[in-house]
Amino acid sequence: MLKQGVLSLVGMSLLVFSSLTRAVEYEANFLDVINFPTHVATMLEDGKVFWYDDDNRETKMYEDGVTQTVLNQKTDFDNFQINNKGMYTYEIADNSGTIVRKALYFNDGESTQLLDSVEYERGLEQSKFIFSHNVSPDGKVLWSTSQGTAVPSCHLKTYYKGDIQTIREGIYCPRPDGGFLYHPPPFNQRGQVTWYKPHGSIGRDIYLYDGNDVQQITNTDDYEETPTINESGDLAWRFLDTEGFRGIAAYIDGAVIELVRSAKSVDYAINNGGQIAWVVDSTELFLYEAGKVIQYSEQSGIRSIKLDDSGWLSWLTGDNRLFIYREGEYKSFNSDRNFEFRSYHLPNFINDRNFFVEVTSVASVTAGRILYYDGHDLRDLSGVEGDQYISQFRYTKSGHASWVVNKPGDEPNTNTDDRPIKINIFDGNTVYEHRSSEGVEWDSVSLQGMSEKGDVLYTWHDPSYDYHLIVLSPVSPLPQH
Repeated sequence: MLKQGVLSLVGMSLLVFSSLTRAVEYEANFLDVINFPTHVATMLEDGKVFWYDDDNRETKMYEDGVTQTVLNQKTDFDNFQINNKGMYTYEIADNSGTIVRKALYFNDGESTQLLDSVEYERGLEQSKFIFSHNVSPDGKVLWSTSQGTAVPSCHLKTYYKGDIQTIREGIYCPRPDGGFLYHPPPFNQRGQVTWYKPHGSIGRDIYLYDGNDVQQITNTDDYEETPTINESGDLAWRFLDTEGFRGIAAYIDGAVIELVRSAKSVDYAINNGGQIAWVVDSTELFLYEAGKVIQYSEQSGIRSIKLDDSGWLSWLTGDNRLFIYREGEYKSFNSDRNFEFRSYHLPNFINDRNFFVEVTSVASVTAGRILYYDGHDLRDLSGVEGDQYISQFRYTKSGHASWVVNKPGDEPNTNTDDRPIKINIFDGNTVYEHRSSEGVEWDSVSLQGMSEKGDVLYTWHDPSYDYHLIVLSPVSPLPQH
């Protein structure tokens, strides 16, 4: 192991809170009113919006001010999955009788039925069922089905350019969070997917579907968690061996690498460039890059780590200080007297110099603000006044962001008065403020998505639980960062 001396902390930065808000309205476009949805709508990176009109039993698409029907069949929109190229899978359900029937379809311009109708009887354990499905950026489809009752068998299947392939059969369907039922893990950008298969008393083996074939990556008695897969096809996972030692391993460039095995706690992060960072016993921080392991920090109370694709590693310490590191450069940020960093809100980098980070109130962990690092200072973008705070933060890699502004008493966004809905949108330079009309009686607001062009999709529902679907669009193109 190559060990490098711990670098001193330099470049101490202070929080600079400044208001950038000015009242400039986006163009608001009303799309529809939906009754009691489970999954309201989806916005793609290019600004297209898909939703299910339950009154007319149609799936609709909105683009550049025009709404059109893309499916005129009753579908299970809660299981409508779409990639950013507009290819999607959907289920057509027949719930009219005691037997529920569903069929799985894929649309890449034309609809293809992937799976014949599966059915189960209401009130009984399902004997055959579609659990979940998703679509890769290049048009591969992955789905899982189950057969059986008490311990159902699981099948993972793929579809690509007319060919259906079974890539896994077994007792349990793996989940990304380490569970065993019911959803398949998501594809990466290359249409690859990974899972584990249990064996023996605690053993688990790691498998990889590389887009063409299935490979068994490990064959040990260790308890291996479901791996993380990056967009390049690299894997990383935690394991627990038969002697109680914890460790982190990786699969990079066709080889399995054991990064650490310790009697102490371990945690890790991986980015799409094949870098892996990990922390041992909340004190020792390491980085794997290009075949070398570098120890570059030794601090007490490291609570959480994150590794960005630009190479920046960020972490928090027990005294609520935020650190970022890349290529020998350290920066640290102290919490404000009123707001502090939290382990579940680490920086979201939009390029190699700028990032967003959420902070929370010292008095209440639910009360938050948005900070933006411009390469020199942290600036408060929140646009809040008095006891207001933000929630439902979203951002894009283009450098845009949006959030809802709340007041105490909203649970989380419930508003019993006639105050207008307030949504703020950051274009990379300025915060724009959207307010609904005065007197609108609303109960809650939910941000559904944000496009790379700066469009924002949100819903609000009224006391009758009708959901109003709104798209906010900039009146002129926003700058790209």
